[in-house]
Amino acid sequence: VSIDSPCLQVMRSLVLLLSSLALTSATLGFDAEQAISSPTFSCLKSNGYSFYISRIYRSNGALDSTGVQNIKNAWSSGGSSAQFSEEWRDEDRNDLARCRDIQLGDKPEYEQTVHPR
Repeated sequence: VSIDSPCLQVMRSLVLLLSSLALTSATLGFDAEQAISSPTFSCLKSNGYSFYISRIYRSNGALDSTGVQNIKNAWSSGGSSAQFSEEWRDEDRNDLARCRDIQLGDKPEYEQTVHPR
């Protein structure tokens, strides 16, 4: 098959078309451990970011106050339209913290995905 054959051109076009369709259905988001201000969350939201995953609990069992503040900042940047929608458990957490959650029988509120809309 020649490099410029019609069959190869059709295949290239099909690959490009399918690639562009896959990109248009993606959701843009990020996870971070560093401090992020409310204006930064607002800027990210206006530039197409639709979710943020925060680390709120460290692997040694200690609360990560930076992550807690980030969730507050993400919440305030979206006003009443920011929502906590899904919980993400950190599998890197230690067994003590994991056991404490099981004994309390509740869902921890320290690791959640923030979807500002």
